[in-house]
Amino acid sequence: MVPPLPNELVQNILKHAVDSYIDWDSPELDILAADASIRELLLAASLVSPIWRTLAQDLLLRRVGVTLKNHQEFIRRIKERGVDFASSFRSLRVIGAHPIVDAEDSDDEEAYDDMEDASELLNNTMAVLPGVKAVELIQVLAVGNYWVLNSTHLRNLHLIDSGFIRGRNEESRQLSLDLLTLSSTKSSVGRIGLMGATITSLDSRTTFKTLRYGDLEFGIQGFLDIVAGGANAMAGLTNLVLGPYPASSRISSHFDSPWTHFDSLESLSASFAVLLDSSLSAPRRLAPPHPLPPTLRTLILIPNSSTRAKPTSSPPAPQVLGRSLADATAILLATIKDLPNLEELAVEDALHEWKLKEECEARGIRLSSSVSV
Repeated sequence: MVPPLPNELVQNILKHAVDSYIDWDSPELDILAADASIRELLLAASLVSPIWRTLAQDLLLRRVGVTLKNHQEFIRRIKERGVDFASSFRSLRVIGAHPIVDAEDSDDEEAYDDMEDASELLNNTMAVLPGVKAVELIQVLAVGNYWVLNSTHLRNLHLIDSGFIRGRNEESRQLSLDLLTLSSTKSSVGRIGLMGATITSLDSRTTFKTLRYGDLEFGIQGFLDIVAGGANAMAGLTNLVLGPYPASSRISSHFDSPWTHFDSLESLSASFAVLLDSSLSAPRRLAPPHPLPPTLRTLILIPNSSTRAKPTSSPPAPQVLGRSLADATAILLATIKDLPNLEELAVEDALHEWKLKEECEARGIRLSSSVSV
């Protein structure tokens, strides 16, 4: 007889299987379909054995989802099961009735009614789930963020094509979270604006992360200006993670620096593209288009941008986003010279050339290999 697998191994297998259903790098990502598949997987796993059932049900409880159609029935059943059962939920996913198109949708009377309904759902659902630590909103546009501000346990908030508009007579208050993530599967200026309007101001402890930009045509520079520019929402932010975005989406020296919005930034994780100038007048510039915030202590350049030159008769030379390793190293050297407080630099191994190593050693900067986020 084959001995049963250890509980910890079964738990890791199920968690990995669940995580594998949502590929943020896939251009064909369908979050709702992935969510349905996850539920089917966990329900099937619960039939394997009593131990598997316990572990699968725990994962189901940790990622409960509600909609405008079922939330009242959901709340009624939660109340019937009692406080102990309600307190066992750790993750909540709220799914909107239909996609958000643009910011001007909020002027439509029917759309405003939908926002009021979404706000009621969030307030009522969070009120009966006191232990929820993570919330995902999918295609949800709400009025106000009382449920965020009044929650004592909420630490992670993930907005997927979602956002808030400020309620009437609502005062601006600081959001205190461990992690705020913005994701957009089909970006537009208006939609990003709605997502950015959610951020009145962030606690300095909050990590702000962009996981996916969709078809972001107006670039990372415009994204930072829209999201971070309003009311100095990120002036006190210390940790910023910029997820994958098109390699063509770069920062231009012809426009104002987007980094001026970040007065206290200590850690930045992003693609090497943030150091490349998109200006046509400076195609081979050996310096970043704008200096990064001088407050940076940690700079992590995600190694998902390495490419190789087109095949020729000679062996291909390694490149980084179309720039030679020598150019990329020169850009890095120019970057860190403007960062007097830098303590750690993580870049892909190909860029660990002697000039960079020598500069880091002389300044006491820890040089390491970066990993994808």
